[in-house]
Amino acid sequence: MTEDPNPFDSADSAAAILGFIFSEFGADGLKELLCLVDADRESLERDAAELSVVGLAKPAQIVSEAAKQTKPAIERWNPYPEHDHANHISWREGHLRAKATAVINPEAAYKIDQPVRNRTHSSKLRAHHRPAIGNYR
Repeated sequence: MTEDPNPFDSADSAAAILGFIFSEFGADGLKELLCLVDADRESLERDAAELSVVGLAKPAQIVSEAAKQTKPAIERWNPYPEHDHANHISWREGHLRAKATAVINPEAAYKIDQPVRNRTHSSKLRAHHRPAIGNYR
């Protein structure tokens, strides 16, 4: 028994899949797909720009309209509720730092083994750098 080839095997981006859906199922099919996917505004805007560059103006317009209705990444992916203020703000700041790093140096933004900042391990701190709470020897 032979399997049918997967039409998405040759897709090299989300925009390519969106273009394929538009060509196979039309505007209504693309709109339905966009209602089902979990994406942020910036991702959809990139996909719309990619579709526009390759000459697919109609699907680019549909994706662009969907992007306007979607939350930005900084709101959509924050796992902390606003009432957990410290973690909510910390996550937002980290997201903005990562975004700024990606703009300045796109290759460095995705290097997991790089430390976020220079930290000294707490056991290496001298006694006078420690807080005045507790009994340190």
